[in-house]
Amino acid sequence: FDDFAGGTNVAPVPDLTEQSAMPTTPDGEVLSIYGDTGGFTNIWVSDYSFGAASFVDTDESAEVNEAIKMDFSVAGYGEGTNTGTVTDLTSYGWLHFDYWADTNATEFRMILIEDDGTVQEYNYELSAAGQQAIVFETWTGVNVPLTYFTNLGFSKDKFFQYKLGTSSDLVSDIVYFDNIYFSINQGTSLGIDEFDTTGFKVYPNPSQNDWTVKSNDIISSIELYDVLGKQVLNLNPDAPIVTIDAADLSKGVYFARINSNNKINTVKLIKN
Repeated sequence: FDDFAGGTNVAPVPDLTEQSAMPTTPDGEVLSIYGDTGGFTNIWVSDYSFGAASFVDTDESAEVNEAIKMDFSVAGYGEGTNTGTVTDLTSYGWLHFDYWADTNATEFRMILIEDDGTVQEYNYELSAAGQQAIVFETWTGVNVPLTYFTNLGFSKDKFFQYKLGTSSDLVSDIVYFDNIYFSINQGTSLGIDEFDTTGFKVYPNPSQNDWTVKSNDIISSIELYDVLGKQVLNLNPDAPIVTIDAADLSKGVYFARINSNNKINTVKLIKN
């Protein structure tokens, strides 16, 4: 990449309607770079952006869950702080981000940039030959230990830019990004369809009063989260059929994380 700005003209692509994951990493462990869910309060503030990107709401309900939409055939995108202003990441051990890639993507990079008097870039590449392969057409979470970057020479106390890029405008088109943050421990998120939901049912959904969860196995626990990733209910039923009482919950979207026979399943629940 690097800050290419021209490229091939492409037909408009409809905005993604598959909602990105909800972070569940504890607030006190996070320095948030980009994202509007998770309830994070420690937020890195950039002074400028460069390249090109659009920002779209992936949540079709009244709630908002924005993601960065990249067309890498046109340009990359990044943000940074002014020269001489750096951020010390010494207390953090991981970089987390979520992405959704169309099938035309063959390579893209998450790039950390330091300023120690000279500007240096350090790439984490997703490609067949990169640090991990691309998963297509589903939201996928990535956790990169910061030791990966420091082993390349990155100075954790000199961070001042991040960049979403590729090596060329010919290798990828549409990729979405969300929930970019540094964390003390490995990041976690609550996805919508990231787990196998075979073997249980949840009904009615949407509901006004409660949801019934019916499983082929014993349900050991159910954790219910709101759209900000805050846990609002925790049940330990030890039974195959469980009722989730929604009477005291506000209208909106929730996510139930269901542990049944040591399998974790996550479903989106709607209260009308």
